Amino acid sequence: MQQLIINGGSKLDGEIQISGAKNSILPILAASLLSKKEMIIENVPNLSDVHTMLELLNEIGSYSSFDIETNTLTIFAKNEINYYINNVALCEKIRTSSLFLGSILTINNQVKIPKSGGCKIGDRLIDMHLHFLKRMGCEILQDECYIF
Repeated sequence: MQQLIINGGSKLDGEIQISGAKNSILPILAASLLSKKEMIIENVPNLSDVHTMLELLNEIGSYSSFDIETNTLTIFAKNEINYYINNVALCEKIRTSSLFLGSILTINNQVKIPKSGGCKIGDRLIDMHLHFLKRMGCEILQDECYIF
């Protein structure tokens, strides 16, 4: 077992601000389509994945405003939510665009999204998402670029 020894001459004291978690906010953003009320989310991390998800939300039919000074996000879904995302380039930037499958399907009874991209650390399939959608009665078709 490795031992860590810290020698110091003074006691630590103070406060730090902990940033919100990317892996928490991205599913929240996808689920925000299901609410027709304005949502205010605080402590949102200012990360490229968050901004990409916000761009996708705007394409689908949401409005969002992100105050990067306070890390506060205001978001609300419009009455009409598109059943499709055509912006392949945005979806290729992040893995989590697949999170929109459930929300869009719930609203429109159909969905068409580009296949996800993201980092190149290896395959991280969405087969479990698709498996459970099939178990709930969805018919799923795929081609090289899209999931229907």
